Amino acid sequence: MTAESIQKVQALLTVDRNGDGKKKIIDVEVLLKRHRTESVVSLLKGLLKEKQKGLIKQWARAIHLKGNYGAHSLRKTFGFIQRTKYAVGFEVLAKRFNHSSPTITMRY
Repeated sequence: MTAESIQKVQALLTVDRNGDGKKKIIDVEVLLKRHRTESVVSLLKGLLKEKQKGLIKQWARAIHLKGNYGAHSLRKTFGFIQRTKYAVGFEVLAKRFNHSSPTITMRY
């Protein structure tokens, strides 16, 4: 991990509690010193997914959307719009979604 990517991840894992100062949820640099990089990256991916899910739900509530929204909902909506409005092929969508084949993309 580069110093820049560590800083970006650290910023995402830092919270401001009622304006009384910033608090690190997890100190990324300490984790990297104590554990293998692969283990830390795996842990951070999971934490960032949870953070992402919370942000999406917060945004949906902020604009008064009813329903249950998450990253998967956004991916499906993006694919639907790309396919129906812009006639993007399944091959291109499969690459954008990092699917192994267009067949997997078509299931969505």
